[in-house]
Amino acid sequence: MGRITIAGWYDYMPEIFDDFSYLAEAGIMPENLKRQIVMRYGDLYTYHQDPSYIKQNIHDWVLINRDNWIKKWQAYTTEYKPLENYNRTEESTTTENGGWSGTIEQTTGATDAGSNSTQGSVTDDGTNSNTTTPNLTSSNSGGIETQVSAFNDSSYSPSNKTIDTTSNTQSGTTQTTGSIGNSQTSGSGGEYDTTQSGTLQGSDSRNTNNTQITNSNVHGNIGVTTSQQMLQAEMELRSWVLYDEICAMFESTFLVRVY
Repeated sequence: MGRITIAGWYDYMPEIFDDFSYLAEAGIMPENLKRQIVMRYGDLYTYHQDPSYIKQNIHDWVLINRDNWIKKWQAYTTEYKPLENYNRTEESTTTENGGWSGTIEQTTGATDAGSNSTQGSVTDDGTNSNTTTPNLTSSNSGGIETQVSAFNDSSYSPSNKTIDTTSNTQSGTTQTTGSIGNSQTSGSGGEYDTTQSGTLQGSDSRNTNNTQITNSNVHGNIGVTTSQQMLQAEMELRSWVLYDEICAMFESTFLVRVY
């Protein structure tokens, strides 16, 4: 069996390159990469001639290098000014918060006071008399009796007796005489107070939020490198092509370099 070149594999079994689709995020178009490899190294043989083995090796190789190629592509396509070597961006935020709250209270009132009175007179021409004649008599009598018994008798017989009698008698006349005349009475019917009051309340609340954002960007050439030197570095950078790097790595990894 003859050996198959990379161009032969592309014609016979192109699916061995299917995993090139993982490089789309690195700016690589799979079909373009396939054609570049065949165009540059189509006459070279692969180290292995088993198609399934080749396909698996290419799959692993793509996944191992994929992240590095993506990062290179992102750096290569970053927007910048080639004649500037200084770029500083600053952002500051100032926030002010304030508040005010208060209560308004207003009280109004009125008072009305007055009185009602009634006056009159009562006259009684006459004499009142009262006579009391007490006649009180009281008496009190009592006595103390002592009894003893003989030596040959168990019963008691009176020995001596003392009798005390007290009598009290009171008599007399008590007379009370008085007269009522030219008597006047007066009184007030009542007093009143009327009060009206009211209260008005209210509140006022205010909040203030103020945010100030300041952005500054300082850029240019700080003078360490001349503009000509930076321009020359930019031209050298633009001579780098990711397709060239991937194709060269593919050759050194899978192809026998015998021309």
